[in-house]
Amino acid sequence: MRQWAIKKITENPRKIKVNKVYKNDEILKMGDNEYLLRIDFMKKSGSSAKINGNEIHLMISDSLPEEVKNKHISCLISKIIASKKLSQLKEKIDELNKKYFNKKINKIFFKNHKSKWGSCSSNNNINISTRLLFAPEPVMDYVCIHELAHLVEKNHSGKFWNLVEKAMPDYKDKIKWLRDNGDNCNF
Repeated sequence: MRQWAIKKITENPRKIKVNKVYKNDEILKMGDNEYLLRIDFMKKSGSSAKINGNEIHLMISDSLPEEVKNKHISCLISKIIASKKLSQLKEKIDELNKKYFNKKINKIFFKNHKSKWGSCSSNNNINISTRLLFAPEPVMDYVCIHELAHLVEKNHSGKFWNLVEKAMPDYKDKIKWLRDNGDNCNF
């Protein structure tokens, strides 16, 4: 069983966009997975979550304003699902790296990126947006390949896109999926 807790959201609450209001006993569909949400509002100072199998139990502070409660819920769902899926992400990236690039990777993270799907740092850290947890597996594969290609080419030159195409000839279909469906991939 995995657990997460937050005492407060450190970002400016007006800047945190919440696209969805979650309800108790709702089924959350993410890619090929479904999760049952259990949401309890409790007299406590912070909010926390735990996941057991495909059930997510959120314990949200009842003293928070409604807007902040929804932000706690979105943030906790994102973090708990990402923690559950991180080992699969690492395995996927390692396999794709061995197959196509064979470069050194420092660390792999899920990040709560709102404006990008992934990134590759100068330290060879690969970050994948938690929003991709809503996407089909081949789309997640594309973003992983895209970021792995940055281990070779740190830009978006023709050489970079040739690397991506060599690893995934139909990558443009995945880009189209992200353009067409990306707005629906939010917590």
